[in-house]
Amino acid sequence: MSTRQRIEEFWNRIDYYEGGSLQLDLNHQLEWHISYISKTQKAIIIVTGMYPKGMDSSKSIAVAIVGRKDGRYNVTLALTEKNQEEVFISMCADLIDSSSDALSEEEALRKVVHRYKQWRRLMEQKRNQLLSVEQQKGLIGELLYLKEVLKGGMDNHEAILGWVGPDGADQDFVYNKQWHEVKTTGLASCKIEISSVEQLGDENTCGELIIQRVDKCAPEADGAFSLNDIVKELVSVFGKDGGDLDLFVIRLNNVGYIELPDYDEYQFCYLRKDRYRIDGEFPRITRESLRTEIINCIYQLDLPSIELWHKDGNN
Repeated sequence: MSTRQRIEEFWNRIDYYEGGSLQLDLNHQLEWHISYISKTQKAIIIVTGMYPKGMDSSKSIAVAIVGRKDGRYNVTLALTEKNQEEVFISMCADLIDSSSDALSEEEALRKVVHRYKQWRRLMEQKRNQLLSVEQQKGLIGELLYLKEVLKGGMDNHEAILGWVGPDGADQDFVYNKQWHEVKTTGLASCKIEISSVEQLGDENTCGELIIQRVDKCAPEADGAFSLNDIVKELVSVFGKDGGDLDLFVIRLNNVGYIELPDYDEYQFCYLRKDRYRIDGEFPRITRESLRTEIINCIYQLDLPSIELWHKDGNN
């Protein structure tokens, strides 16, 4: 039985009107209890001998830290938004699992606090479901490009600062005042979608369109990898500097990603990359070309038709 199934079972066993909580029987450095704050408000309680700094409340989770007579603390995480219940249950299970390998209570608490901060940011984005396969592919395409930039010798901090798409920028990457928009599609696809008139810049700017060819594949396929695999590769690079790693994690949270076993389910293969220069002649819809009555538009580009702008030697 998974941790998630176990804690759901415990919540189902509690009779709210009788009050109290149930302790989870776990091989863990911390003590964990399942409880209800109200008839429909689930909560998980962590019992620890150390005060957990940095566990603040959010829009969806109320955190209460109360000292006990035995000198320990009850750290209660209570769900405040019913529509986030599925995410909250996943978070509770993940807090337990991600800290279960800790060798001391101090290490376990540190891992829980760090993980909770990631989940808090994720839930504040109002995400209530996993990334779809297409969304995973899109994120993979951007991470592959980030990996390429790092491999090319760019400073780690500069590389992660330039990944601006997750913060709401019009393009995915900006380096040395030049932008790079990454689109990910399958090998057989002959079109891509442009989701806004700003995505390929305006009439006075030049940039680059990068098409990453990525397809789902069998786990035993040569070069197969999951979304979690490529994230772990980059974590090992940014892990050399805590600030860069934190910024990388924030970027991932902003697009709705947090490391979960679910993202090991699908395996992908990277097939090739195509790059296109975006100049004044490139076929694109810009804000300047639209009538003022048109607020925005979504359109598709036929890839064979833009071969004139293809950059050579990019496979």
